[in-house]
Amino acid sequence: MVSVHDPDEYLAAAGDNGEEQTRRYEDILDAYEALFDLKRQGRVAAIGVGAKDWRVIKRLVRDVPLDWVMFANSMTLKSHPWELAYLIKELADRGVRVINSAVFNSGFLVGSDYFDYKLMRRGDPVADRLFRWRDEFFAVCDEFGVMPAAACVQFALYVPGVCSIALQSSNPDRVKENLDMAAMQLPWEFWQALRERDLINFDPMAVGRPGYIRFNNYY
Repeated sequence: MVSVHDPDEYLAAAGDNGEEQTRRYEDILDAYEALFDLKRQGRVAAIGVGAKDWRVIKRLVRDVPLDWVMFANSMTLKSHPWELAYLIKELADRGVRVINSAVFNSGFLVGSDYFDYKLMRRGDPVADRLFRWRDEFFAVCDEFGVMPAAACVQFALYVPGVCSIALQSSNPDRVKENLDMAAMQLPWEFWQALRERDLINFDPMAVGRPGYIRFNNYY
């Protein structure tokens, strides 16, 4: 499996320069042509993309026949826009394998002060809203005896069309813990409590069967 990784960052470096944006996008398409040459030679099996900005992936899949995509920091328990949910299901229906990655929003959902790779400090209005959400989320986890990390992992797996999640750790002892979290079954009442407190935006009645979250505005 090979990819052009983080093309969103490459495009973002062009800023608001339209001509530079166009040139950089053409660079990305050229890179994919090189990868497809390798695939035609039988030297690679599958070609994909990994990016944090899901809108860049949406643009790419219109121009490149990808085999797999990896969304990072995009479809998480904290942030799950229905437009992205629709895109994931659409890709899966077309036979594109979808991997969900960075499901902890760069660690914030499990206790870090970094959200989407940006340091959050209490006292800032944007940060305070995030901390308030996390405080309420942790309170529900405590109430039901659920590990926040397990909730994030299970949510990431439930999304319709997701075939796998990517969990990374620098500690090999956590490999088994990651596998265990992926196999857990969390109580329906836990998801219901999150929904009732406006911490998530999907119908908890659909939870319990992986791949069957019902999002508001999307089924």
